[in-house]
Amino acid sequence: MGREIRIDSDVEDAAVFIQDYLTIVPNLTITPGLRYGRWTGWLRPADTANARFLAARHQAFDPRIGLVWDVSGRNDFVLKAHWGWYHQSMSSLFFDRAEGGDAYTNERLYYQGPDITDSRTVFTAAERDARLSHVTGFSTRFVEIILNEAGKVENYRQPYVEQAVLSVEKKFGSRWKAEVSLTSRVNKDIVGLVDRNILENYSPIRNVAVRDGVFQGTIHDHNGRPLVLPVVWVSNRDLRNELIRRLGPPLMRPVAGYTFADINTLTFNPDIALTTVAGARRRMQQLSASFRTEQTRFSWFGSMSLTNLEGNVAGLTGFGTSGPDFTAGPGVRRNERENFDGRLPDTPAFDAKTWISGKLPWGFTGGAFVAFSMGEHFAPSFRIAPTFGLYDSNGSVLGDEATVGVVGQTILLEERGSRKLPSRTNVDLRLERRLDLRLFDAVFSGDLFNAFGSDAIVQRNLTVNDFTTIDPTSIFGAPRRRVSPIRLQIGLRIEH
Repeated sequence: MGREIRIDSDVEDAAVFIQDYLTIVPNLTITPGLRYGRWTGWLRPADTANARFLAARHQAFDPRIGLVWDVSGRNDFVLKAHWGWYHQSMSSLFFDRAEGGDAYTNERLYYQGPDITDSRTVFTAAERDARLSHVTGFSTRFVEIILNEAGKVENYRQPYVEQAVLSVEKKFGSRWKAEVSLTSRVNKDIVGLVDRNILENYSPIRNVAVRDGVFQGTIHDHNGRPLVLPVVWVSNRDLRNELIRRLGPPLMRPVAGYTFADINTLTFNPDIALTTVAGARRRMQQLSASFRTEQTRFSWFGSMSLTNLEGNVAGLTGFGTSGPDFTAGPGVRRNERENFDGRLPDTPAFDAKTWISGKLPWGFTGGAFVAFSMGEHFAPSFRIAPTFGLYDSNGSVLGDEATVGVVGQTILLEERGSRKLPSRTNVDLRLERRLDLRLFDAVFSGDLFNAFGSDAIVQRNLTVNDFTTIDPTSIFGAPRRRVSPIRLQIGLRIEH
C-alpha cells in the first residue's frame, strides 16, 4: 500500500535579455547577448489548506556570444561558432522534495491482508490501521519502502547547461548543401537531495549472497551464476539493530566484518538538504553531419551523428533513474552510488537518418524514411526487496533489522552503460496522390510504418529477478518492448 504522489505546485519564470549584431570586419558578424532570469517555485502541502510556501527561488545571468564568418562572401561557405549558458525553466521536478511539501509517500508490503473481492478496492491509511488483525485484516508486520525523502532547501541554484557549438556549412552548386557541427553540452548546478553525513551514516556488508526468500532457491545474476553482491550498504542504525539481534538469545556470530563492540560506536545522523549536488556530472559531446539537395524531381536529406553522453546523472536533476523506481537518488541512497558513473541511457553512440521524396509516374509523389540506431546503453541492476534472503560471507542470514532502511534501493551490478541494446534499422514509406475536383483539391495519402517488419528490441528487463515466476518477461534481459509492428495509415486532406 502507499506510493501515492501528490504535487500541488506553482512556478514562475521571468526574463529579460539584450542582444546586438556587430560587423567589425566585412563578412564577420558577432552576436553578443546577455539574459537575466528569475525562477520561483511554490508548494502547497497535502494536509494544509491554502498554506502555500516558497520552496525555491534563484536568479542569474546567461552570457552568450555567437560568430558567423561568411568566408566566401557569397554565403556558400560559412563558419559558425556559439557559446552560452542556458538555464532550465522552473519545474516542480526541481523542488518537489523540499521539506514540508509532502509530495511522496512510502510503500508498505504487508505479509497478510484482508480478503479482497474487487481489485479496485482502495483503503485509506485510517481504514488500513483500523483493520490491523492477525486473522482477518492487515498484519501488524510489514516492510516499508522509504520513498518520501525530503530536505530543507539550502543554497538553491537553478540548473543550467553550458553549450558550445562549432559548425561549417558548404554549398556545392545551387542545389547541394553540407553541414558539419561539433557540439559540447555540460550540465551544471544540478539540483537534488544530499545527505551530508552519508559517508558516516552507512556501512558496507561485503560479498552478500542472494537467495529466494521463500523457497531458498538459487538466484542467478546477469551472467547466469549464483548472485553475490560485492557490497550492500546498510544504515548504521540498522546494522546496530542487527548486531543486537544476534546477541540473542540464541547467541549468533556477528555480521561478517564487524564485532559486537561496534554496537557502541555505530551512529546514524541524517542531514538531508535540497541543494546543488557536489560531484553530479552529465556531459555530452556530439559530432554530426548532414547533406541535403533540392532537385527538379526529388529532394533528399541525410544525417549521421556520433554521440558520447556520460556522467552519473541520467536526467536534469540528481534524483535516481538507475532502477525501476524514480527515487530520491544517490545523494541520500548509498547503494545507488555503486557503479553510477558511465554511459547514460536513451542516446545511441551512432545513429543515421535519410529521407528521400519525389515525383512518381501517374501523378503520384512518394517518399521513404530510413533510420539506423546502434542501440542505447544500459546496465543490469538488482533491487533490494523483502522477497529475497540476503546472507553475509559467514553464511548467516541478514534479518529484516539489517536492511529495513534500504529496502527498495537499486544497485547497479556493472558500470552504468556497460551493455548495449541491439542495433536496429527502420523503414517508413509514404505515397500521395492529388486530385483536382474543381471546387477543391483532394489529397489522398498512405503511410506504411516499419515497412519491412523489424522486431528489434528497444527495451529490456534490466533488473535481476527471483525467477519464482514462469513469466519469461521477468528474466533479466528479456524483451519488454520492440519496434512498433507494421502499420498502415490512410489519410485524406481537403485543400481549397
